[in-house]
Amino acid sequence: MPGPTRFRRPPVLQLDAKNTPLLKDTMMNHCVFSRHIRACRTKLNHCPPHAAQNSRLFSRMYKKGFMCRVASEIRGIEDEMTEEDRAAEILMGTTRRIQMLGQQGRAKEAISALAGLAEQGVQPDTVAATTLVRACTKDMALAQSVFDELFDGEFLIPDEVTFAVLLRGYGNRSPPDWPRIDATLSTMRNKFGISPTATSFNPLLEVCSRTNDLDRGQDVIDRMASDEVMPDEYSMEAVCKRKVLRSYLKKTFDL
Repeated sequence: MPGPTRFRRPPVLQLDAKNTPLLKDTMMNHCVFSRHIRACRTKLNHCPPHAAQNSRLFSRMYKKGFMCRVASEIRGIEDEMTEEDRAAEILMGTTRRIQMLGQQGRAKEAISALAGLAEQGVQPDTVAATTLVRACTKDMALAQSVFDELFDGEFLIPDEVTFAVLLRGYGNRSPPDWPRIDATLSTMRNKFGISPTATSFNPLLEVCSRTNDLDRGQDVIDRMASDEVMPDEYSMEAVCKRKVLRSYLKKTFDL
């Protein structure tokens, strides 16, 4: 009887931490293969070497052993994840949850989700806080309160996207709250030193187009020209349904 067949060790798949979430669930399921390997090896020991190398059983065993080694690699990666990596993963998941809750109109739960970061020792970033402000914009008093509490200039610093969320929120009121829109622009400039770009002006153009406020829309375009802010593709999209505003925008910027 021929001796036991020696099998070449399967190659080890090298993974980095960013691959872990994508492969984790799938790979870990293959750990159950390990209990089959010994039985497969016993059967192969009774086959001629050339038959074993070409058999389906050998192929299956090789793959199962390989997948188990992948799972082992993943466990090692998870053990080596730094505290910073874990915090980033928690923050990303929480931000996605806040976005989902906001889309469902569950603002209070979104606030609780952000507050829950503190219990896990994770500090929110500007993106997470901005996502929470957006989740609250159906109630602009609440959204403004959340903004004032989170973006006090020491804890977190807002960016232009944060202010664009507020501008769009006040613009979606019926009628649009133009005094609060002007106050928001002033806060952005004077308190935080952020000069508005098309990111800030586009929500205003959308409001003017939606409400057919042509005079105010032309004022917004004049302000863009005064601040030397060039329109972008979204600016044109914002006024596409209003011929007067569309023509005025093209004329002002020689588009």
